[in-house]
Amino acid sequence: MGIYKRGKYWYVKFRFKNQTYTKSSRSSLKRDALDLERQMRQKLIDTQILGRREHTTLYAACDALLGISNMPTCNATRLLYPCI
Repeated sequence: MGIYKRGKYWYVKFRFKNQTYTKSSRSSLKRDALDLERQMRQKLIDTQILGRREHTTLYAACDALLGISNMPTCNATRLLYPCI
């Protein structure tokens, strides 16, 4: 897999633990795509194999929680927001 060019941009595509990851580098430089692939693989190794997690601040956690709770749900507000 690795990297490939689609149009004018380079894309990264690889498999890790039976899952395919694909992402655009949004760059016309092959070097940027290679760097993106290395970063993506390293992040997967850090999180899934080594068990490292990103630190979350209390403010970010509260903001994420409030953002989720304000979203309309399909069951609670079916009359106001039809399910799509």
